[in-house]
Amino acid sequence: MFFPVSDRIGDTILRSGLYMFAGTVVLNPALHGLVFRLRTKYDFENALRSVVIYLPIFVFATTVLIHAITALSDGETLLFTITWFEITIASYFGALMCVLPVLVHRVGLASEPAPTIVAHRLYQQTERAISLGSLFGVSILLLLAL
Repeated sequence: MFFPVSDRIGDTILRSGLYMFAGTVVLNPALHGLVFRLRTKYDFENALRSVVIYLPIFVFATTVLIHAITALSDGETLLFTITWFEITIASYFGALMCVLPVLVHRVGLASEPAPTIVAHRLYQQTERAISLGSLFGVSILLLLAL
C-alpha cells in the first residue's frame, strides 16, 4: 500500500524545515519593517527611500543565512570563509526580496494605515542605524570574501 522510503527522507525533511524556519525568523522582521514604511505614504520618493534603507538589511541577512545553511549542512565550511558565490546569490535574492514588495505593494488592495510607532523619531533613527550597520556588515563580508 505504501512505498518504502529511505531512512534519510525524514532527516532531509527536518533539516529543510529548520532552514525554512531560520529564513523566516531572520527575514520576516525586515519584511514587516519594509511594509510598515510603505504604508506611511506610498509614493515614488518613499518607495525609493524604502529600497535604499532596506536593501542592505536584506542583503546582509540573506548572506548570513545562506552561509549559515552552507556551514551547517556540510560541516566542513569554516565560519569566516565567505565565498563570492554566496555573496552573489544573497545579493540577488536580497534585492529580489526587497524590490518585489515595493513594486507590488497596494496592488488591488486598500492598505491599512501604518502602526503609530513608525512615525516616532526613535523608530526612524533605529531603522537608519540598522541599515547603516547592515551596510557595514556587507562591507565586512566583502572583505572576508577576498
